[in-house]
Amino acid sequence: MRNERERQALQYLSKNALHNIGMIFPIERGTAEILYAENDGVMLIDTVSGAVMQSADSYEVGKRLFEQMPSASLFLIHQDFMLDDFKAKVRPEYVFENYTTAYLKGELLPELPEVSLTALDSSHYDTITQNYELDLGETYLRERLEAGAIFGAFADGEMIGFAGEHAEGSMGMLVILEQYRRKGYAAALVGFGVNRRLKQGLIPFSNVFPDNYASIEMHKKMGFTISEDKVWWLF
Repeated sequence: MRNERERQALQYLSKNALHNIGMIFPIERGTAEILYAENDGVMLIDTVSGAVMQSADSYEVGKRLFEQMPSASLFLIHQDFMLDDFKAKVRPEYVFENYTTAYLKGELLPELPEVSLTALDSSHYDTITQNYELDLGETYLRERLEAGAIFGAFADGEMIGFAGEHAEGSMGMLVILEQYRRKGYAAALVGFGVNRRLKQGLIPFSNVFPDNYASIEMHKKMGFTISEDKVWWLF
């Protein structure tokens, strides 16, 4: 049963649900500590990832929330008018600009019978770091492996790629090893993630870079909706 603060937060976030899905998700899975929820904005902490997340109608509201913001090492903001303030205070090493994509149809996606998927473990750490271009840090990757949140795709006993679920709830870390590309395996891995989330009663969503046109097109073909607005991750 939703408490009043959760209802207020969802009422605001649902005004642009696709844009705000990254904040709706921790509320839906019960991992949100809501710090502010009114008709002009929301600020919360996802207790799994430790991310502070903020969405606001205006700079005045965003600034007021920003000044009350707890210390953290990971931030998600939804309006570009807050970027300069966050950058000046947080001094992040990385600032990632993303579109949000979400699979809203609710129908299970087909899976390739020749591909088996299984949770990876620490023995696959080197394979992941050698093939995934973003440096998410050893501690984080090992935590994701220990949580059973990175999955490998195998065909004829050989790993063909992997994908994972980030701590804050988005699907990502998608990699198909070079010799297996352009065979439909990326869609198979994404489809596995979608079906896993749907069976949990959760909305599958991910973040994509604006210049990753191949990923955007793949998500569209699979039935994902792409946000018009962008979000920013800082860490």
